[in-house]
Amino acid sequence: MTARRDAGIDAVRAIAIAGVVLGHWLVTALVLGDDGALHVNSPLAALPALQPVSWLFQTLGLFFLAGGYAAAASAARPRPAPAAGVGAPVRWRLPRRLRVLAVPVAALLGLLGLALTAGALAGVPEATLRTVGKLVLSPLWFLLPFLVLTALVGPIARLVRRCGPVPLVVAAAAVVLAADLGYGFLPTTLVAAWSVPFVLGVALASGRLAGRRTGWALLAGGALAVVALVMFAGYPASAVGVPGAGRSNLDPPSLAALALAFAQTGAVVLLLPWLRRVGTWRPVRALNAAALPVYLWHQATMISVTVAVAWLGGRLPGLLAAPDGYAWAAARFAWLPLFAAALVLVVRLATMAPDRGADRGQPRRVAALGAVAWLSAMAADRGRLLRLAALALVAWLAAVGSGARATTSRLPRPATAAASVAERPAGGRPRRPYRTVPGQPSGLWHGGGGHRIESRMVRVPGRRMEVIAVRDSDPPSRSRAAVRSR
Repeated sequence: MTARRDAGIDAVRAIAIAGVVLGHWLVTALVLGDDGALHVNSPLAALPALQPVSWLFQTLGLFFLAGGYAAAASAARPRPAPAAGVGAPVRWRLPRRLRVLAVPVAALLGLLGLALTAGALAGVPEATLRTVGKLVLSPLWFLLPFLVLTALVGPIARLVRRCGPVPLVVAAAAVVLAADLGYGFLPTTLVAAWSVPFVLGVALASGRLAGRRTGWALLAGGALAVVALVMFAGYPASAVGVPGAGRSNLDPPSLAALALAFAQTGAVVLLLPWLRRVGTWRPVRALNAAALPVYLWHQATMISVTVAVAWLGGRLPGLLAAPDGYAWAAARFAWLPLFAAALVLVVRLATMAPDRGADRGQPRRVAALGAVAWLSAMAADRGRLLRLAALALVAWLAAVGSGARATTSRLPRPATAAASVAERPAGGRPRRPYRTVPGQPSGLWHGGGGHRIESRMVRVPGRRMEVIAVRDSDPPSRSRAAVRSR
């Protein structure tokens, strides 16, 4: 398995993110009710003929497929050996993937807390605040299965290499079937369901899932299973939840969602050569670089644009109007470029790198301040313990983002030739690099108390050198070499 980045998987991830964002924007309608509050509706409830189209935008299986491939490739990449003995810095850090997720999520939750607190103080109806909070927080469900599966990628990769992906996939499908029959537990079902495309991604990275025959088998089998489950087993015709429906294929994930993941994996196996060319396109690379901010902020951006435009122009088609016909769907398509432009602006602001002289801890403190403000505003509401528990989690995440920096304790370390290049004397200018003669031992160790031990080597600061051979019979020159500096 190659450890290099696969452009085809980048294309798969970009397609997954684009499908999730477009799907949410197309099936989520904010409607201003008679009580003056915002409520969520869906055009799929008024237009049932469009429900089968939702399967094209349900790309969460591709997201976990790309995540499994990337996690397996990262786990297989050789790691540099830690420095032994004195001189090695002792660092205590959070796992890298947890840090990458924790800070943006804490910033989102903190700013959401500030917004909801300001809205509550301004007299915004509680139903509106609940709707906004639910829509913004709803994409965060992926954190649980994604973090669990990423943490278990080592054992998963070893089992896939030894036994193939079939045993793990069958076990996960059995857990999902039990949940469909009413015997499931939501967190377990989430991890088991999305472990199927994750395991298939690990198998694809390890070479256990290749060939056109395998691709066609997965694509045809998954597609036929979706059709059979919907037509003969009573599963919903929509890939996503529909308001008012008693059952959903995503909450919790059903066997139909797993069958769709099989079909999508087969399509990836068949189209991987073409996807590798697509992955080199500039828009695909840009979307991969901003995948997490796009995923986190797309719902908040849609809400902000909808409220701002409605405040300026009233109930326009495709925004606060009820999704009661195909005219609404056409109008919503017309608003998508504005949503996308606003999302690009939000992502640029969210990923803007601070200047060297700027305070890098400011975004984290904003997140912590928002979480504390949210907690303070809701503390009087003693009847909602689940909300307070969630807000305590917000405060914890904000604290992680603001205070969980690396704690580094430096011991006396050897100053090798590379380290001596980076050293700077008290005067400010860096020292000129030392060039050593090939084949000669090199080593310069600075111990505690200013002691210095230097091994036998030939070196001249920052100059080109030439070694002149001398006779071994010359006693003063024995074990040395004469050096001419140019």
